Amino acid sequence: MDQLQVRYEVMPTATLIFGVGVDRDLNRHLGLRADLRAFGNLNELRTRIDTSPVSVSPSTPAVTFRSLVNPDLQVSTNPQITSLSLYGVDHFESFLARGALPSFSAGVFFRF
Repeated sequence: MDQLQVRYEVMPTATLIFGVGVDRDLNRHLGLRADLRAFGNLNELRTRIDTSPVSVSPSTPAVTFRSLVNPDLQVSTNPQITSLSLYGVDHFESFLARGALPSFSAGVFFRF
């Protein structure tokens, strides 16, 4: 039986926030506001994949199921048929997210 492990890891970091804004009064009760913010050095998220093909004695009957998605995934009771390589995969980073997140907002405000 082949083994597959999918792990995710969140690496918290200090976050920096920088922003600027502008207010503009159109009249005594109405105005416009615009803000620009940047969130820097956000938390990192990492997804890792580990696989290990395992050889077992053949069982009878040999059955093979193939999925209809791309990429193809094959599940079998025959140890000679595997969708993994002979050596497996160790700590393959399938996804890594990090960086800055800019944000812009604008709106109209009313005063009473």
